[in-house]
Amino acid sequence: MRSARAAVPTAAKSTTGGGVLPMMIRGDAETTFSRVRDEFAAISADHLAGHSLAIYHRGRQVVDLMSGSAQPTEDGAWRRDTLATAFSVSKGVLALLIHRLVDAGQMEIDAPVMSVWPDFGRNGKQSITIREVLDHRAGLISLHSDLALPDLLAWEPVIRALEDQEPLWPSGQQFGYHALTWGWLVGEILRRATGQHPRILIERELRAPLGLDLWLGLPARETYRLAVTRPAPRENPAKIPLRVLAHVRKMRIRPEVMRSVTMGTALWKPETAFNDIDVIKAGLPAAGVVATTSSLARLFAAAVGEIDGVRLLSDQSVDAILDAPTDVPHWGGVSSPTAMFSSGFMLRRAIDRPLLSSHSFGHDGALGQLVFADADEQIGFAYNTNRSFGLMDRRADRLVRALKSDLSAFP
Repeated sequence: MRSARAAVPTAAKSTTGGGVLPMMIRGDAETTFSRVRDEFAAISADHLAGHSLAIYHRGRQVVDLMSGSAQPTEDGAWRRDTLATAFSVSKGVLALLIHRLVDAGQMEIDAPVMSVWPDFGRNGKQSITIREVLDHRAGLISLHSDLALPDLLAWEPVIRALEDQEPLWPSGQQFGYHALTWGWLVGEILRRATGQHPRILIERELRAPLGLDLWLGLPARETYRLAVTRPAPRENPAKIPLRVLAHVRKMRIRPEVMRSVTMGTALWKPETAFNDIDVIKAGLPAAGVVATTSSLARLFAAAVGEIDGVRLLSDQSVDAILDAPTDVPHWGGVSSPTAMFSSGFMLRRAIDRPLLSSHSFGHDGALGQLVFADADEQIGFAYNTNRSFGLMDRRADRLVRALKSDLSAFP
């Protein structure tokens, strides 16, 4: 990779009127991706957080940038080998495993879940399909059972609770974002279909073939590299659009929505709960993947093109993901009506998540993370951070716009 800047101070002009701030932007970016590099520097000036960006283009890594602190220590700078919790980007990782099984003829995505997990079919869930689970249409956004944190870490208590749960709506007829239950639902489907826990499948199907620094369930020997998640700063409501405030207020009056992110009383503060080493070592499936940013970009690049001889998904699978977006009414109060999902992945949404193009698919995360592949441009994009900047956090979107501008100069 031809280095545009590597481990040198960069004068980054603050877009919030703070003037020129000296920031240490570490890493490399090819000169043809100068707008991405400059936008990353500007974001670093405006937001006091650790963050990093990695991009693959046409089989090669072209951007690997980082800034800020991963840990609250003197030598805690974000580095190339810093590991960070990916939060809901984890859903995209598990969705890749599902589509690997579909490509291998080991799974039928439109089959009922109970075809691989018989006890799931109790209490009105017999007709729910694997695709409906992937697309947040199963009606199982939260549990009536009041689980404790040890139950979540043990796996099986959550599975039993899901088997006993009645859905909030008839099979497939509405959409509601399954913030945490999605992971156990998809993870158990994978486990029943293959006999292997998702963490083993990640090792076998993704980590080993691509040489990734990525885990679900981080080994204790690697925890010293983990970025510490920081709480979001307090937001000024006057700077938040009314439509967004109205949506948030609507969500907060629905107990099912609040339970969907806390799992009852198990995770009172979901963002900082992922600083708990026991949580990190267990690997909560919907939000617990831990990886370097470069590994996430490499992973999604391999979904749409060969990386060192490895291609994860067939053209047929990629086409099916892009051609089958969710198109059902939204269950009130759970998610924005602009959300668009297909077979476990987030697709391009013009209003609140503008990915690179209509050929893009991936997932975002609770702190502002974004990871996606673009089949047309052969892109693997990954942005990770250890701090959210609230409802109007647009760091990843700014970087995507800069990337689109840089790509416009390519033949």
